Amino acid sequence: MAKNTHIENKTPEDELFTCLMASVYLAINDGTRDGLKKARCTGLLWGYKAPLFIKTGRKVLYRKSDLDTFLAQLPKFQNNAEARECA
Repeated sequence: MAKNTHIENKTPEDELFTCLMASVYLAINDGTRDGLKKARCTGLLWGYKAPLFIKTGRKVLYRKSDLDTFLAQLPKFQNNAEARECA
């Protein structure tokens, strides 16, 4: 029986998340509702460019790598004083 190399070569970065899973991954909510719905309409989440998504018909999916890219664009702080300076 031939092996499906496409599936075997899949990396963790290629993992697909549903809207609820992505909401939990980004700590938007507890996964009981789609916390990214508004971001898909406005293109912004927390004032930053929203994560990329895949849409197939009515189904919306997020690649883990795209969620990680979104998180990487957010500013990081050593302390609250630094955070207040940027506000």
